[in-house]
Amino acid sequence: MPTLTRGQKISLANSPFRLRAHIQVSAPLTLDFSCFGVDGNGKLSDDRYFVFYNQKEAPGSSVRQVGDSDFELDLDRLPTTIQRLVFVVTVDGQGELHQISLGNFSLWAGSTQIAQFEFRGADFGRERAVMIAEIYRRDGWRLAAVGQGFAGGLDSVLAHFGGQEHKEPSRNAPPIPQPATEVASPQAIACVRCGKSAASWVELRKFDNETGRCSHCTAEVQAALEGLRRDFLEASKSGILQDEAWQAMWRRFDSIRQKITPDEALAFLRPDTIQFVERLLTMAGAEGAVTPASERYVKQMLNAFGIPADLQKPFKTRLQRFKAIAQIRGGYLPVVSSGPLHLDAGELCHLTVPATYRKVTTRSETEIPGTLLATNKRLLFVPISVTGWKMQYKNIIQIKESTESIYLGLSTGSGNGHYKVKDTGHTEAVITTLTLMAKRQLLGPQEVMTRHISHDVRNAVWQRDRGRCTECGAQDYLEFDHIIPYSQGGSNSVNNVQLLCRRCNLAKGDRI
Repeated sequence: MPTLTRGQKISLANSPFRLRAHIQVSAPLTLDFSCFGVDGNGKLSDDRYFVFYNQKEAPGSSVRQVGDSDFELDLDRLPTTIQRLVFVVTVDGQGELHQISLGNFSLWAGSTQIAQFEFRGADFGRERAVMIAEIYRRDGWRLAAVGQGFAGGLDSVLAHFGGQEHKEPSRNAPPIPQPATEVASPQAIACVRCGKSAASWVELRKFDNETGRCSHCTAEVQAALEGLRRDFLEASKSGILQDEAWQAMWRRFDSIRQKITPDEALAFLRPDTIQFVERLLTMAGAEGAVTPASERYVKQMLNAFGIPADLQKPFKTRLQRFKAIAQIRGGYLPVVSSGPLHLDAGELCHLTVPATYRKVTTRSETEIPGTLLATNKRLLFVPISVTGWKMQYKNIIQIKESTESIYLGLSTGSGNGHYKVKDTGHTEAVITTLTLMAKRQLLGPQEVMTRHISHDVRNAVWQRDRGRCTECGAQDYLEFDHIIPYSQGGSNSVNNVQLLCRRCNLAKGDRI
């Protein structure tokens, strides 16, 4: 884990897209923490990507302020117009940055610290704001330790990024004629929650522009929402959210809610509810079957949590894929056209996919494009320009899925090696099921031998790995993985099962 010095830069190419930035400052000062998402010209062209105490979240939850000094980042959700994320600390009220005893910026992927940057008051003079660090695009994402101070505080930072800075008119300048407009006093603006008016322009600046709440009500609402989140995490920690616990949680929250809409509360819970649905899908995928009851439960949770349709779509797509793969592994094979291949009487084609065979010899490696076909009687590879080959299911001793291909290991005959296909999961499931049927290890639908991991083991692994990929820290597209492969005698015990995201799991297949 590198400790950066001012001006030092490192690549984040090997880091996941989901990161957490943590800022810690020891000083007798009141400090505000913010993140500016700026374009290629270094300007704040879209103020929705200015994340601070009055605007806690950027579009798509790409940047989210958690508490005062933590920022959760999903770099993959940032539009290409956002080229840099700049992290800023400003003094609120009296004081200057030279009063800092010690400051630290650190970047994390799950529980793994990627880098840190330390700064001290001796690094500054009378500055009231500092750009601590930035994450920027250049051949992927990079991290830079900045440490640049601004004497004018937040106004100077806003001006630097193209924001609007309020300036007093010069005393020597002639008055500028203004149209006759009625200027509201701060007392004319009242908090929508408690009804109290701002006592001064200074106090008005602390109003939450998005919700219209005063600083006191904003703090109360934040505390209430944090309490709701604690209740939700407690109610859902087992992996099953009972309706009684869900209703009780909302009853406790309603007693203190006072003009907090359900939509606002659900939006606050969204990162946690999305993680809960991810957990449900991961569990369903590990079961090897998606029952109608589990499908209804997932869809019920998506609706109960108020998750928008665009965020529901990936979950529903994965759910349908799990169902399709489970059907195949259960012996319910799809019947597809065999194209130009002539079928014998009683022969059914279950797979026809474009494929590229990688032929490896001691002197060279050649890619041969063609078509991979699987029927209930034979497995064939038909190249475009050379003679193909037929493989007997009884000779297949290994089928392994990796990132872009499946590997077929045969005891005898031609065809041993890697076949690059578009949908590796579907292709592997069909060939595995046909192989089991040919060897009479699967006699018919619903008699499949599964790599079933018990619910208790899945729950223990989820808690131990904290719902994150053990390789990269990702929290989506998770799968339960056997550390020692099941096919090589690996057990279904807690010690031999881990959480991996889909990408890392397939990459592991590439390495084995």
